[in-house]
Order: sequence, then C-alpha cells, then structure tokens
Amino acid sequence: MITLITPLLFAAALFLPSLAHGADPSANLSVQVVPPGSGPTLPPQAAAQGFTTLALNADFSQGIDIDCEGAGKETQEHQWYTGMQGVVASDCGTGLNPATNPNGPIMWPFKDPVTGDTVVNIRRTTTPSTSTYQGNMGGVLGRVGITTKSFFYNHGTSYPINLYVECVERIWPVDVMGMWSNCWGGGNAQNLEEIDLNEIHSSGSQDYGNPNALWWKWDQCGGCAEGPGVRIITAEPNWRPDDRYHKYGILVYQTSATNVRFCGYIDDIQVGCHDVAATEAELSHGTSWLLSMTTGNPCCGEGAWAFVDAPITGVGFANGTTYVDVGGVFAINSCCLQNDYGVRVSGTGTSADGYWSWNQDGTRIYLYGNGGTNQRSTGTNQSPCCGGGSPVPLTGTWSGGGTFNLPGAGTGGGRGHDHAFNHSVKSFRIWTCADWRTTQCSQFNNNNPYK
Repeated sequence: MITLITPLLFAAALFLPSLAHGADPSANLSVQVVPPGSGPTLPPQAAAQGFTTLALNADFSQGIDIDCEGAGKETQEHQWYTGMQGVVASDCGTGLNPATNPNGPIMWPFKDPVTGDTVVNIRRTTTPSTSTYQGNMGGVLGRVGITTKSFFYNHGTSYPINLYVECVERIWPVDVMGMWSNCWGGGNAQNLEEIDLNEIHSSGSQDYGNPNALWWKWDQCGGCAEGPGVRIITAEPNWRPDDRYHKYGILVYQTSATNVRFCGYIDDIQVGCHDVAATEAELSHGTSWLLSMTTGNPCCGEGAWAFVDAPITGVGFANGTTYVDVGGVFAINSCCLQNDYGVRVSGTGTSADGYWSWNQDGTRIYLYGNGGTNQRSTGTNQSPCCGGGSPVPLTGTWSGGGTFNLPGAGTGGGRGHDHAFNHSVKSFRIWTCADWRTTQCSQFNNNNPYK
C-alpha cells in the first residue's frame, strides 16, 4: 500500500520527479507549484557557499509524500520511506491518521498538543512491564522513522555530499531517561559516515545529549565522533528541545579533495565548525537523510526499555542517603544506567519520589539531589549520575508500590509524560547547487552521487 497525502509543496526552481500512483491509477495526487518568492527563505549560510537550489522541500504542515508498502517492499518513487537496510526498519502501522492509529510510528496530520502546529510525528512507544499494552517498538535497534531512500536504496532520492540541511522540530517529553532522537544523514551504503544535525537524549545532563553537528566515522574507526566541541547553549543559552520548534542546520562543504568542513546551526545561529578528513569512499556516493526515534542505554543496548516502568521493590536509607531497590525487567537484565542521565522515582509515598542524581550498586540505586559536577546548566528537574549532589533524607514510610523512571501518567503533550516519546517535525529541507542530481556540488569532487 502506498499512502500519498496531499498537497505537496515544491519550490518553482525545484526539479519535480514523477510520482507514481501505484496500483490504483485514481490515487489522490495534487501538486501545487509555489510561485517565486513564496517558498522558504534561503538561509544565508547556505547562500554563502552557493547552495541556492532547494532540492528537498518537505513542508509537513502541508502534507507528506510517503511510501507505506513496507521496508524492503517498495516499488515506487516517493519523497519518504519507512525503512533503510541496517539503519531503520519502520512501517506506517495501520495508517498515518492519529485519530485511527494513535500510537502509530508515523503520524500525519498530527496537531501538536502544545503549539497547535500541523506536523509529522514520529512516535516511539514502550512495552511497560506493568501492562499488557504492546506498544510500537520499531526494528533495527528499535528505531522508527522516515528516510529519503528505500530499504534497498533502489528508490528515493540521493543528495550530494556538499549541501545545507535544515530540520525544524520539537522533541517531547524530555527529562525522562531513555529517548534518542535524530535528524541525520549518511552514505548510501552501510558502515560509512553518519552526519548528525543533532542527536537529542531526553535526559542527558549536558545539553540533552549531542544536539550539535557531529560526523561519526563508522568506516574508519568503528564509531568515533568528530565535531566542533562547542556546546549548543553558547549560541542559545536558554535552549530546550521541547519548549518550541527549533531550527537545526548543518552546512557541509569540501575545502579540498580530501577535507570536508561542517558547521552546526541552531535557529540560524552558528554553533561551531569542524574539519574532517574524508575518505574516497565517503566522497564518492550520495547522501540519504533520516528522521528517527529510538530509546536506549549503552549498557542494555539501543532500543532497550529495561529501565522504564520497573517496579520498586524496596526503599531505605544507607550510605548517607535514600535508596530504592529496583525489580522487574531491570533486575532480570542487570541493566546499568547511562552515566549522564538522571533517574525518576514515582509512587513510593516517600521522599524517594522525584528526579535524582544517583549511584548504582546492581539493582540498588542511591539517590542524590541537584548539584553534581556535570549538571546541565539549563532546564529543570535534572541532575547527572554518580552522586556529587546532596544526600536525600528518608521521610515517609514505604508500604509497597512505586515505579522506577516512569514517564508518568496521562497523555500530556508538553512536559507531561505518557508512555511514548515524540519527534515532531514541522519541515525538513535541503539546499544545494543547481546540478545536484548529477554532481557532488564541489570543484574538488567529480564523483556522481548516483553511480
């Protein structure tokens, strides 16, 4: 099944590929050509490198062109797909409409419950240990999302290495351990580079994870990251990923036959730049781009939910502070926690309830207040791991019950928590050179990104 939601907006200068209707020749297809001057504003940082052609204009307030046949089954040309081999294996669930599929991995038209914007919402739900609800767990490291290339890379669109990419998104809820959300790209093959506009961790103690531009070298060192080394809050001190829609950008351009410079942006403010030595393999292919959501913990692995909704089996006081004992899947997996994340305790009826820094001894978690050395300097209800904060006196009497790192109750769309993480994207755009379909848009690179 192919789902094509309309209208689709294209800038007048954008080459318009043929869009197949699939098996049904009467499929609803509406194309609106936007008059000159009414499209999105060209970012000055893109214009400065001569990237003035709008190669991808995915305005999700207007529509989404997506193939819902399923990962590996694609037969048509579309703007977005639900799977990419070795990277993400998602689907459209029972449909995109959130009214009929409220926990679908991809939801459109989705009305943001806080801002009212119409967006595409990528939703990663849990399988709580205290419920029979199965959730939407995704595939390939638990990722759900959309990509510009099909599962086997034989459909969709490739883009050059040299380009400017912009993602306008809101991530929610945050300040709950476990969510990893990305706007990112990479080569049209496995085990090459990963180019991140951002990688937002809902509870990372410093800037919510890695929200700035990063280049991961999977082909050379098995996963080492290079980046500007500049914190995103230097450009926007009060930044939070959930408070409103922010514009994340990355500028990628070659300065020689072997050097690539990339610069990260937040709301058109440059955060920092970095030069990376690129291999011939990295410079000879096109790039694919993705919007994805997963959960994780380096100890339990990407896609793990062992630390969510785990039952509290004991509350006490030792080593100068309050502790909780954690059971359920957490205890079975002997899961260790991500070092720079805070933890949440709910429903014990004691002073253990709250959001804490911590020390871990197996399934016993010692709780500490704010004030750790790595504590994030903006945001609320956040402290890092490994103690360093104030001891927590034990008050109240535990008589059973309580949950560890519970995302909360209800379906609140802002900082209220339900059993889901949401990656809401208003638009995703790429600017590059006029002949981007057949060149790498650089005087230093004669490779064809489509070879």
